[in-house]
Amino acid sequence: MPAMGYGDDSEVEGEELPKLSHENSSKLTELDQARNLQLGKPGLSYVLKVISAILSHPDGVYNSNDMGGVGISRALDKFAHSIIEEKLGELYKELNSKEAKRQNAALLLLASVVRRGSGLASDVAKSFDFKLSIFPKLAEYKAKRIGTTRKHSTRQAFVGLAMSFLEVGSQDC
Repeated sequence: MPAMGYGDDSEVEGEELPKLSHENSSKLTELDQARNLQLGKPGLSYVLKVISAILSHPDGVYNSNDMGGVGISRALDKFAHSIIEEKLGELYKELNSKEAKRQNAALLLLASVVRRGSGLASDVAKSFDFKLSIFPKLAEYKAKRIGTTRKHSTRQAFVGLAMSFLEVGSQDC
């Protein structure tokens, strides 16, 4: 995997991203600040995708054999929990937008939170309003229009969210 620059001459490998994010800020406040800066702006979907990537990263998932990773996993779980407890309204706004890119980013973030474990999946299931009027529309198949191309469809991200609940449930069995 190619290395990514991190503001100076150092290089960060992709697998080090959750660890680096945790070391620089154990509460991941930079991610929260980036999200706050982009609220109501077109760039929020990119920030949500970065947060989703960090929450989904395999090195950030709890592994009892990796004592160094336990702190990282806990910090990411707390951050994911704070998203559900405090930021769900913002995710509803993204889902209710007419832009598939924003809707996909919100669905992707929700799926990443659910995949972190059964406790967070349960929190999402209890807190999330599955009766949102837009929610069933996100699952619809959208045929290509003649003369235009569809860059974004929400169906795949919607199915990913549904599958995340099944994946977490099957791990517990």
